[in-house]
Amino acid sequence: MSNADLARFVDRYTIEYVRTFAHPIERVWKAIVDPAEIGQWFERPTKWDIREGGSFRFHDDYLAGLILAFEPPRLIRFRDNMQATEGVHWFQFALAPIDGGTRLTFTHHVPAGAAREGQVEHAWDTPWWPGLLEGWHAALDGMADMMDGVPIGSRHPPTTGSLEVRRRERTLALQSQYRAHVDATLPPGPPRPA
Repeated sequence: MSNADLARFVDRYTIEYVRTFAHPIERVWKAIVDPAEIGQWFERPTKWDIREGGSFRFHDDYLAGLILAFEPPRLIRFRDNMQATEGVHWFQFALAPIDGGTRLTFTHHVPAGAAREGQVEHAWDTPWWPGLLEGWHAALDGMADMMDGVPIGSRHPPTTGSLEVRRRERTLALQSQYRAHVDATLPPGPPRPA
C-alpha cells in the first residue's frame, strides 16, 4: 500500500481520507446512510434520525450526537457529542460524481486538546493514534468490499490463515504504517503546558 492511501493531515486537528469507488453516487450514498449497510462496514446505528438536526448513536453511545448537515446524495456531517470535551468534534462524508464512479472524501475534525491518554509527545494534544486512524481506514476498505459484493476483508493480502487471521494481520500492518505516518506528517503544534 502506498502512502497515498493513508489519511492526510489537513491541519493538526483534521484528517482526510479520499477514496474512489466504481459505483454511482447514489450507491455510495446508500452505503453511508442505510443502517443495514453502514452496520456491515462500520457499526450498526442504535439511533438514526437521518436528517439535518436529527440525532444518531453508534454502539451504545461510543459515537453519538447530531447531524449537522444532510445534503443527499453529496454530504452528511455528524457532530460527536461523546468525544469532545470542548469545541466541536465532527466527521463527514462528502461525495462527488467522477468519470466511472464516485469520489468520497471522509474528513474527521477534533478540537485542539482532544488528546488520547498516553499519546506520543509530539502528538500530545491530538487523538491521532494508530488504532483510530487504522480503524477509519479499515472501515472505508470494508465499505468498498461491501459495495463490490465481496466478503469484508477478503481482499487483504493472502496468508495461510483464516479470514480473521488476515484481518488481524492487516490491522497490525496498518497500525504500524500509521505510527510512522503520524511521526512523519503530523503538523507541528503548541508545546505541552508545563
